[in-house]
Amino acid sequence: MENHNEHTMHAIHNMVMHNRQEEKSTFILALSATIHCLIGCGIGEVVGMIIGTALNMSMIDTTILSVILGFIAGLSLGVVPLLRAKFTFRKALKTVLIAEGLSI
Repeated sequence: MENHNEHTMHAIHNMVMHNRQEEKSTFILALSATIHCLIGCGIGEVVGMIIGTALNMSMIDTTILSVILGFIAGLSLGVVPLLRAKFTFRKALKTVLIAEGLSI
């Protein structure tokens, strides 16, 4: 009976450790995608400001261009970690769109 209990406790321990590892992995993936998205958004917005200023665009047009480029660059970089984690492109894009939509 004691051997059975040891085996059961060992199996439970392995399950708990596996779940903790999975949770940590999921957290790291979410953090990575978020950081990529934020960096992409920042890059896109700065590039939009540079282009708008260089072309003597109005403040409103420059802001619109910056927001559009920030959104595109944020999405583009946000999907990279998810694609590396074996997400399909469609699932990665959908995940980033939902997360970005909620954060806006």
